[in-house]
Amino acid sequence: MVKYPALALIVLAFFSNCFADTFTHLQDGASFNGYVVQRKKGNKTLIYIEKRRPQYLNLRDYRIQQNNLGRKNKVYVFNIKDSVELMAQTEAFEKAMVIAANQGPLFILVEIDTPGARIDLAQQLCAAIAKINNCPTVAFISGDRFGGAFSAGAIVALACDRVYMRTGTSIGSTASSSQTPSEVEEIEKHYGQGAGARFQSSWLTFSAAVAERNNRPILFTRAMVDENIEIIEMSEDDKLFFTDSRSRKPNQSIVRTWSEKGSLLALTAAQAVQVKIADKVVDSREQLLADLAAAEAKQVPNNTILKAIRQYERAQREMDEILTSISFLEQETVTLAEEIDEVEDEIRRLNRIGYSRNTVRTEIGVNQFWSAYSVATAEWEEILRERDILLDELLAVLDGLIRDYRDAISLAEKHSDLSYHAKTFQDSLNAANVSYDEILDRFDQW
Repeated sequence: MVKYPALALIVLAFFSNCFADTFTHLQDGASFNGYVVQRKKGNKTLIYIEKRRPQYLNLRDYRIQQNNLGRKNKVYVFNIKDSVELMAQTEAFEKAMVIAANQGPLFILVEIDTPGARIDLAQQLCAAIAKINNCPTVAFISGDRFGGAFSAGAIVALACDRVYMRTGTSIGSTASSSQTPSEVEEIEKHYGQGAGARFQSSWLTFSAAVAERNNRPILFTRAMVDENIEIIEMSEDDKLFFTDSRSRKPNQSIVRTWSEKGSLLALTAAQAVQVKIADKVVDSREQLLADLAAAEAKQVPNNTILKAIRQYERAQREMDEILTSISFLEQETVTLAEEIDEVEDEIRRLNRIGYSRNTVRTEIGVNQFWSAYSVATAEWEEILRERDILLDELLAVLDGLIRDYRDAISLAEKHSDLSYHAKTFQDSLNAANVSYDEILDRFDQW
């Protein structure tokens, strides 16, 4: 998982495409078909070779030609069909992408219909796609509920090697800002105070790096994330070109304004192809597959993001149940502790009555003394038994509370998207353990 913008940019800068299909040795000219797997030994990379055993080879010794020969006639399909708000989504996506790429498919298809993503998570998605240097990646902005790839989701689409858009979809932004207050708050919960502003600042540079890596127009990409960019289409000597309004020269005439200052850019599918943000407009996934010579390929769906969301939702339900139990048991602890204090106050009162044999004998007869003494002793022992029963109940409640705290710590550590910190539960667990030991010691009193 890429945790910081700088690291994500490094990933984008150093992973170059290397989609291997036909390998020809530079010295002896021997060739074979196969595909690269993301597994290395020293300077050698594992290659799955058609009709032969896999081998670790130095890729520098070969001329590599991408032609789908030696690859499996499969297309792995990933879906980003909603907003991306969970780290679990990006972590699952990254792992599943590597596994899919190592299976040697014709390409990986990332179908996108999203209103956006938290920009830290979008960076992780982009970096995960950029790491796939052994298999082509294709974005398909399919449209459905949201009608396209918007906000940070647009940059995720541009991280793929090719971008197809369904007729009627859009790409870009629908808001005046690439971050909402809730997104800033969520980012700072994970990365610390001020992280929201840092991510916003790096997002502009990061988006441009994504565009540059895949030869997309940087100016249009920047206009999708920076409201200060105003793009105008200019004409000079009968030639059309795009530029930032600040770069306009006096002899250049304005043909069209594409993006006005103060708002983020959004493009229709046709416009995106016109300015080379996207490669082609299609009517369906089937048309896309046919265009990429994969009409007969087996489509292998991967629901890793959906599974991650379901796991999170299940963890959230478990946490809610644990917190309900903790709240109840904490209240029981307070109630029992108060009852025990009252009983122990009564025990102390009886101890102060002063049924001292010498004192009583001087005031009443011996027979009367022993009768009063026996009654007081019986009452004292009965209250002491009542106190011990309450102590046992309190120990049982604390035992349950300790188990709940441990379960909460386990969930919080496993699911970083939950809005709880393990340290908070650990502090409560420590306090409960101390209380448990103190209750055990109270059995020995009186």
